[in-house]
Amino acid sequence: MTTSIFTVALIMLVLMYFGKKYHHKALFWIAFGMLLLICCFATWIFLILVPSM
Repeated sequence: MTTSIFTVALIMLVLMYFGKKYHHKALFWIAFGMLLLICCFATWIFLILVPSM
């Protein structure tokens, strides 16, 4: 689970890099939004869900 979260986050960072490099604003902001959602999901899993098990 952790590996998949980090893999998807890394892919989003790469997409943000290419969006910024080639001035593709839509790609940058979509990847940025997805990265924020991934961070919220990971925070929920590791700080709320796992300790309650």
